[in-house]
Amino acid sequence: MRWERLFAELESAAVDDAALERDALADDLVDEEWAAATTRDLLWGDVDLDVQGAGQVSGVVVRALPDVVVVLTTHGDVAVARTAVTGWSGGSGRAPELTEVTRRWGWARLLRSLRDEGDLVHVVRTDGSQVQGRVGAVAADAARIENTVGDVWVPWAAIATVSSLADQGGWPGGGYR
Repeated sequence: MRWERLFAELESAAVDDAALERDALADDLVDEEWAAATTRDLLWGDVDLDVQGAGQVSGVVVRALPDVVVVLTTHGDVAVARTAVTGWSGGSGRAPELTEVTRRWGWARLLRSLRDEGDLVHVVRTDGSQVQGRVGAVAADAARIENTVGDVWVPWAAIATVSSLADQGGWPGGGYR
């Protein structure tokens, strides 16, 4: 009787050890998945973004690019600089994989498209200041916004959000939807 109880205890301990080992392995696999995920992967679907200089931007992420997240809001599309995002809630799953072409999309392509369409744009900078006008020129890392007050160059690093005031239904040319 005593031996049976001892073997039962040993068997139970072995089962418990195997369960602990399995749980630790599962935790390690989950940690590896999270470690491989980037903000580009996680910012997809319905989100509430906290954006430096712009406050909260809420809507559905419809494009997740390396430098830019395009959010469909109740007021139209808003391009948000990934570097200006200070936090978020929501998100559903992972963004689709980038193609070789979409991997190169960013501020330059977006602003050239807005320039070509002649759209009036609203730029919110990370310091909270705002500029409205038309895109006059697009350099390698900045854009010139032309308005009645005067031309203003805005570097990519200072952009929090950009939205088109002319077309609240999506980006010109359909290239960002």
